[in-house]
Amino acid sequence: MISRKGQYLAIETVLSLGISIVVATAVIGAFNSYRGSVVDDIEERHVDIIQSEALTAIYNLKYLDSGSGIGLEFPEPQNGEYTVSLNEDSISVDTDGEVFSKELNGVRWASGFEGSTSNSEVRLMKLENQIVLRPD
Repeated sequence: MISRKGQYLAIETVLSLGISIVVATAVIGAFNSYRGSVVDDIEERHVDIIQSEALTAIYNLKYLDSGSGIGLEFPEPQNGEYTVSLNEDSISVDTDGEVFSKELNGVRWASGFEGSTSNSEVRLMKLENQIVLRPD
């Protein structure tokens, strides 16, 4: 039988603990990186949904009378909030300081766009030849 001295047992224990800490740190780092990329993907998908729904509603408003509106429900933000705004050339979604814009092509019938909101429930209104974005 091999006898172990106390100093070798102590070194073995310290090395085992060190390796465990390194492995745990690597696993936590990998998980946080994966989680961050998933949250970013979800946020980008939500922005695409918001822009798509708003553009569809704007195109549909062309055929409605002045004073008409279309209610929309945007996805709930993962962290923070969205600010959706309309201007002459684009629809913009600001999420925690990052702004995503999409051009308003084919909406030449409207003379103006205005409004912004942080609510997930919004209403797009047609007032004469102007599109107004308001919280619902």
